[in-house]
Amino acid sequence: MVYIKGLKFRGFKSFRKAEASFPKGYVCLAGPNGSGKSNVTDGIRFALGEGSLKALRAKRISELINTSSKYAEVTLYIDGERQYEIKRAINSEGKTLYRINGKRSTRTLVMEELRQYGLEAGTHNIIAQGQVQKIVELSSKERRQIIDGVAGISEFDDKKDEALSELAKVDQKINDANIVLGEREAHLTELEKEKNDALSYMEAQENFKRAKASISATEYAKLNKQHTEVVQKSTVLKGETEELEKQSAVLGGRMSELSSQRDAITAKISSSGSREAAMQEIAGLKESISSDTATLSAQKKDTERLDSSCASLAKQIETLRKSQKELSAQSKTISDSLSKVTKQIGELEKKTTSGNVQAEEISSRMESLSAKVVSLKEQKAASESTLKNTEKMLEMKKQEMARLSSTLGAQADDKLSGESSTLRKEALALQSQLDAMFEREREINRALPELDRKLLSAKEKAATLRAQISPSAVSMAARAVDEMKKEGMKGIYGQVSTLISCDPKYGNAVEAAAGQRLSYVVVDSMNTAVKCIEKLKAQKSGRCTFVPLDTVRSSGAEKPGAAQGCLGALIDFVEFEPAYMNAMEYVFSDTLLFDTVQNAKKAGVGKARMVSIDGELIEKSGIISGGSQKGSLLSKASLDKAELDASAIDAERKELYSQLYTLRDEMSAKRKEKAEAEIKLKGIEIEIKTTEERRASSKRTLSDIEEIKKELSSTEEEMAKLKKSLSALDAELLKSISEHESLKTRLASERDKAKQADSESNKLLTSLHAQRSSLEAQLAAKNEEFSRLAALYAEKENECKQAETQLSETKKSIVSLQKSISENTKLREEKEAKLSEMSSASQKLMGKLKELEGQLAEIAQQAGKLKAEIDRRARELMELEVKRQTTETRLIDLKADLDQYQGVPTIDATRAELEELTRKSQSTMEALGVVNLKAPELYDQKKKDIDEIKTRVASLDTEKKAVFHMMDEIEAKKRAIFLSTFTSVNDNFKRLFGYAFKGEATMLLEQPSSPFEGGLLVKVHDQDGRDKYLDSMSGGEKSLLALIFIFAIQMFKAAPFYILDEADAALDKENSRKLAELIRQLATKTQFIVVTHNDTMLSNAEVALGVTRTEDGSKIVGVQLTSAAAVARVKQA
Repeated sequence: MVYIKGLKFRGFKSFRKAEASFPKGYVCLAGPNGSGKSNVTDGIRFALGEGSLKALRAKRISELINTSSKYAEVTLYIDGERQYEIKRAINSEGKTLYRINGKRSTRTLVMEELRQYGLEAGTHNIIAQGQVQKIVELSSKERRQIIDGVAGISEFDDKKDEALSELAKVDQKINDANIVLGEREAHLTELEKEKNDALSYMEAQENFKRAKASISATEYAKLNKQHTEVVQKSTVLKGETEELEKQSAVLGGRMSELSSQRDAITAKISSSGSREAAMQEIAGLKESISSDTATLSAQKKDTERLDSSCASLAKQIETLRKSQKELSAQSKTISDSLSKVTKQIGELEKKTTSGNVQAEEISSRMESLSAKVVSLKEQKAASESTLKNTEKMLEMKKQEMARLSSTLGAQADDKLSGESSTLRKEALALQSQLDAMFEREREINRALPELDRKLLSAKEKAATLRAQISPSAVSMAARAVDEMKKEGMKGIYGQVSTLISCDPKYGNAVEAAAGQRLSYVVVDSMNTAVKCIEKLKAQKSGRCTFVPLDTVRSSGAEKPGAAQGCLGALIDFVEFEPAYMNAMEYVFSDTLLFDTVQNAKKAGVGKARMVSIDGELIEKSGIISGGSQKGSLLSKASLDKAELDASAIDAERKELYSQLYTLRDEMSAKRKEKAEAEIKLKGIEIEIKTTEERRASSKRTLSDIEEIKKELSSTEEEMAKLKKSLSALDAELLKSISEHESLKTRLASERDKAKQADSESNKLLTSLHAQRSSLEAQLAAKNEEFSRLAALYAEKENECKQAETQLSETKKSIVSLQKSISENTKLREEKEAKLSEMSSASQKLMGKLKELEGQLAEIAQQAGKLKAEIDRRARELMELEVKRQTTETRLIDLKADLDQYQGVPTIDATRAELEELTRKSQSTMEALGVVNLKAPELYDQKKKDIDEIKTRVASLDTEKKAVFHMMDEIEAKKRAIFLSTFTSVNDNFKRLFGYAFKGEATMLLEQPSSPFEGGLLVKVHDQDGRDKYLDSMSGGEKSLLALIFIFAIQMFKAAPFYILDEADAALDKENSRKLAELIRQLATKTQFIVVTHNDTMLSNAEVALGVTRTEDGSKIVGVQLTSAAAVARVKQA
């Protein structure tokens, strides 16, 4: 064990400079009053860190410092299993210095270091002057509280108080969180709808864009490929045409050269004008023959192509004819089977119906009609196919005529040029308008998010104010009552604040006068109020005040006087339902309303309860209250303003959206106008470019148009006949089908009547009917296939006829050309024969001329072929150019669409599916109208905030439960530790009592089941068998028992040392001896330092230290008394 070995003073209280040594065991300090004995114990407590001046018996710090010193210093020496030197010094300013083993330290570190050895200046090991007497005078409850302290119960009480404080904080946090939650959730529901609308709108918008982008991308890719092919083909054709034109130019040059030579020879040969004319005629005939020969060659090639086409079509027609024949055979087979089955049915029905003649007649008539219907359907299919082919031919001829007519355009003139210039200006103006509209669209798109933010802020403010209006927002009990009302409890009308209204001008006065009564709940009866209170108790939801209409009474309305500024009774300025009059009279009737507080004062304080418009309230007692306030009625006005602000912002937002949609519609219309202008401009440019080229072939075109008109007239007449015939067939077919259905119904009726119970016959009849239905279905399918083949056959036959007609015309043309060539050749030969009769001098020239003409004929033939090829390519180029322009126009539109949807992912679907998706998406967007596109983001943000609050509330609720659990645990531990401590201290008390008295003693709890609600009694059973309690014993006995009580406690919580400062003052000699013996026995294990005036206590000590007062302050001297005490004890024995 450790113990106090020594003490050194420097300027501490009465000690200017002093030292003392303390051995183990029982040490006494003795000396006259005022010598400084108690200052020794104060020095020990000071060194051990005592911070209470009262415990050190001083009123101020200066009383700790010797008058001759500037500071006080005490050094305490600890010895035993661990050695310490503890030094503490303090100056007059209260600055303290600690050192442990020579090293500077702090009080906390010193206390922590010494506490592990029980070295501390506590109440359990230091008994100061008068402390024993205080224990004697304590009540039983106060004595029990000493056990509380020893057991550390105060620590548990502190923890419980701390837990209760924490519980209050948690309740407040939950309440605050619920208020915020109510405010936020009020707005979240509305925002959630906006979010859902926005998500639906954005999904529809995204689908619309993706579908549009997909359609545009697919069509653009397709057209772009076509455009590339057209451009490539056009480029190749242009190159080939240029090459052919070069070849034609070379041939033309050669022909000019040969013609010049021919003309020179002809000039020499010619001797007269007739001869020259004959020569020129022969030359013209030769050129015509050459040209006709080239054309003939080209038409022969066309003949070969047409022959091949006719042969191919003939093969296809033959194949179709065979297919029709096969189908016809199959149909005949099925029809035969059908007839056979029908005959079997008829025979069976004849047997089963006992010769029902009427059914047979109907069946026979039906068979005839069925055959007729099949025949009519075949005729109709053939007629429809013929009509369809005729319509196709008519349409083709119309298209050909339109194409030919389109080539007869007038030559480009000033009108087309003027239109071109106007369209260019119109396109530029439209582009300028589109640019301005786009800039306006950007401005609106920039303004809308800011308006959305303002609208959200305004709605949140309104929601917050709406939550603040109800006092239930800040009262758990009020919220619980609101829930009761919502759950259907009858008789609850609501809080006073929700049942009244007033002019905002008087809001301050009404709230000031009503005060807390605004949160009172108005109910119909006392029974309803009691029910509500019982539920509040059961739910532990707090307290609430109720105003039952059947029992509430008021003092009567205060009559307004004639005082200056008195506006009347306040209740007259409050609006409410007449049914609530009793409650409102209770709340407002005794209050007068004044315009100013000055006029209220003048009216006379104490005469009535008065309130000013600004809210200053003067009670009858003379108490006045005022200042700023923010109540529910004021919040109503703020709420109205906030809602008006939100409505104004929403109206402005909707107006901007309306402008935006109108602007987009206008932009779309302008884009369409611009596209139309550009397409028209391109068309005019193409028309200007190609008009001159088309005029060259206008004469032949006019002839072709006239021929086509004749053909159209003939075709239309043929179509009219076909339609008339088809109409007659339809009427006859409809009539036959109707008659057949009627007969079928009659037959079924007759058969139903004639059916007998023969089940086998009925089953067979049912089977045959099913077989007949199957055959009829097969026959219908074959007929349908036959109709399709008939239509295809007619189409191919028509194509074959057209090819044959074209071939016939080409052959006629060939015959005509051959005839023309033959006639021209014969005429040329006749002319040449005449010329051959010329003089022999011209024979040589004629031979040369003939040679030149042969060459010219050959070149003319080649030139004719080139010209035909160039013309064909020119026509093809023109068609390609038109196709190219059309494709480019469409590509421009598609490119604009793709630019609009740039970056939008496409969808892999059919065009029909994409168009359906576009329609549905557009319908959804139109149905939703104007939506807040920022709502999803705002909702997620607000939802997250609310979830955080809910999580916080849940956490707080868990925390609250944990606090309750902790309090239960604290109470259980507190009781267990107290009882354990009490039992141990009581055992020590019983044992120590035996050292000093004869008999037995024990400590009793007044309320064992609830120890903290009762006190502590001391019961003594003396040697005479009598029971006594502490209060009935003598003063000395009480003091000694109090010391035994203290020692019993100290034995429970043993300390290395104990200090008793005049603890024996109230003991007589006998009791002092008993105390000395007790201390001596305890001192074998623990150090006791006792300050005393008692000789008995002093003579039993092992060491006595004397304290005396000198001019240099208090001094300490020591005497070893162990041997003397031993001798005395032997003599006594």
